[in-house]
Amino acid sequence: MAGDNVKNPIAQFMREKRTALTRHIKHVRFLAKAPKSALRMANGFLRARILKQSRVRNCQMALTFTCNHSCKMCSSNLLLHADKKDMTLEQWCAAVDQLKELGCTHFDLTGGEPTLRGLDFLAALISHITKDRDSIVSIATNGKIIDEHWLRALNSAGLNSMLLNIQSLRPGVHDEIAASPGNLEKIKTLIPLAKKVGLNVCINTCLGSYNIDDIRELVVWCGENDLFTLINLATPTGRLVGQDVRMTKFQEEYYRMLKTYPMMRSDTSYNYRGQNLCPGGIEKLYITTYGDVIQCTFCQISFGNILKTPLTEIYKRFTAHPLIKKRDICKHSFNTEFRKEWIEPICAMPNVPVPLEQHPNYCLYCKPSEP
Repeated sequence: MAGDNVKNPIAQFMREKRTALTRHIKHVRFLAKAPKSALRMANGFLRARILKQSRVRNCQMALTFTCNHSCKMCSSNLLLHADKKDMTLEQWCAAVDQLKELGCTHFDLTGGEPTLRGLDFLAALISHITKDRDSIVSIATNGKIIDEHWLRALNSAGLNSMLLNIQSLRPGVHDEIAASPGNLEKIKTLIPLAKKVGLNVCINTCLGSYNIDDIRELVVWCGENDLFTLINLATPTGRLVGQDVRMTKFQEEYYRMLKTYPMMRSDTSYNYRGQNLCPGGIEKLYITTYGDVIQCTFCQISFGNILKTPLTEIYKRFTAHPLIKKRDICKHSFNTEFRKEWIEPICAMPNVPVPLEQHPNYCLYCKPSEP
């Protein structure tokens, strides 16, 4: 491929434009259940591009950190605290209302394993999010307890997309990573069932320096089966602490894959300002099941707790922080300064997320008068 790029840059440019167009066209189907979300997205786009205002586009809502898998690359396992209680349905609905005030149009239900909160809980939360048909809701799941009854109920509640976790197309490899024999085959049976009831299906996977060949094969397979692939970049956090998994050596390869495969996407793929940059803390937030608000699951620093502080105030802390304001490509994977100054100092701390003001380097980036 590299040789073709050099010999015929015009052809390569046209391929990339066709890929981008295909990607955008296919994404239109995500708006079918939430037509008003398009207007809200356009509002966020105009505010960001013209008025230079920061707006939340996406929020990952970790409904629980309990899980029926034990994936080797899990970064949220350290966030589980037996002495804390999961947020209630009412508290999550209140969080949703605050997020919408900040412009959020995409709510991603995650965990742990979100289905462990129960079907009634999920259906009620999804119904609250989608009641005005102005927001998209997805759920990231290992699929272990889901059947056709679940799929129909979630679809009726307003669920837009189901993100099924696959780490490799090789059954032995995937099942070993998930510590769940037979899980890959279970997911493959769920894909056509989910499509049949009207859900968009995406494959959720984690890409690191250790499995790039497996993921390349997975992305091709997904494209052949009309499935989007959501790529999460691995980082030495959680169960991967101390391991050399970052994509630093494969940065060009990673972005070439994004340009080549129209069904492949990542958190950096879509930003209101149009740049392939990290959205964490600016356009994307992550709320833990205990109410802590962090920029993403890999950056376990709490800028405040939504049960104690209004989200508008917490968001101001994000947008005022020098390291967050400094937009970059995926920070935890490629930005050495960010990892050295912001992530590595908390890797050995026993309780995460670490409150912002308790971070060892807090004084380097925040004025003493800030909360």
